Amino acid sequence: MMQPTDASDLIQRTERARRRTRSILRAGWFPLILFGALTIGSASVAEAAPGRVLGLYWLVGAPLATLVTALWYWRREEALGVSGEGRAHVAAGVALLVAASAVGWLGHGEPLGYAAVTLVIGAGYAVFAYLDRSRVMAGFAALLAASAVLFLVAPAHAYAIWAGVMGGSAVLVGLFEASRT
Repeated sequence: MMQPTDASDLIQRTERARRRTRSILRAGWFPLILFGALTIGSASVAEAAPGRVLGLYWLVGAPLATLVTALWYWRREEALGVSGEGRAHVAAGVALLVAASAVGWLGHGEPLGYAAVTLVIGAGYAVFAYLDRSRVMAGFAALLAASAVLFLVAPAHAYAIWAGVMGGSAVLVGLFEASRT
């Protein structure tokens, strides 16, 4: 018969193993860094060749980055021998890609269109924050959503400012999240 102290010790060890496994599987940092770098790059594109070229940049870059992210999750799960929330992340990423693309196409480069895409992206990162149980990522999602106001105020070079700040923030949040794994 198990003693209460043995049962308590077993529960504590199980909880430590659960936390460690969740930490190992926490992988939201990779797409944050990848899409953050892509967003920073888009600032240069927007300044050098605004309009359709920026749309083409995202039309090619976002699906490629989504594919790279999906492959990265798949290979990581294979290497670890443990399956986590990878499929949920990929599904959320694809949904985010489709929704942001549709809203962006409907917005046709107008300030309200950029603001709407930013809100969609913020909602997508809120889903990722939930999946990763990350308060830091939830804060980033809220910052993204709040940054939509920049497009409504519409200063000169609003997109480049937004892309530099939010892309840089995404990379920093990603690096912070990576350091926690």
